[in-house]
Amino acid sequence: MHVDTHSKVSAPGRKLGSANFLNQQRLAQSCVANDVLARISLRWKMSVLFSIESGAGTFAALKRTHPNLSDHILAGRLRELRREGLIDKDERARRHPVYATTERGQSLLKIMAALCAWGEREPATAGA
Repeated sequence: MHVDTHSKVSAPGRKLGSANFLNQQRLAQSCVANDVLARISLRWKMSVLFSIESGAGTFAALKRTHPNLSDHILAGRLRELRREGLIDKDERARRHPVYATTERGQSLLKIMAALCAWGEREPATAGA
């Protein structure tokens, strides 16, 4: 997990020193999967990545695909996906940059597809 040492907030928006932040750090240290799950589970993140892979490559196309997603959150998710190397931004068309998944992003989407398939085969049980 990336921690900005110049502010009092971690990359996912947790306050440094808060119980949630400290618990998240401990979980990440015990197993890298916990850190990965925390990073990819942010609201809208995988939906935006999937939409880019499916052809919604501009900000406007992503807004049409996700009309309830605020511009602020969408811009933040795009920054995170770029920072993590999951998408690229082609700025040659200055007016409307185009986003595309990277090989790293495509490999994550394959894992997510397998996870979704598992979830469909193994539905959650009530009270478990």
